[in-house]
Amino acid sequence: MKIRKGQKLRIVCQRKGTYNAVAIKAFDTEKDDWYPVALDQDLLYGLANTWGRGENIPCRQGATVTVVRKKKPRKKKERNP
Repeated sequence: MKIRKGQKLRIVCQRKGTYNAVAIKAFDTEKDDWYPVALDQDLLYGLANTWGRGENIPCRQGATVTVVRKKKPRKKKERNP
């Protein structure tokens, strides 16, 4: 899957758990071994490290990456009196 720079992601990692991240630069999950991502939540506790919002996180291929899509606002239907 191709990821664009700035895209919001939800990552499930065996060592770090589930966390929200933002792509620092474009990458392809099928070709690249390491994913360039930065944390997009307050704190993340790993087995040996702690990361804060905006810090780069080493994310290796094999972690499950899900793209978080923004919900579009629904259009209100006009009522005819």
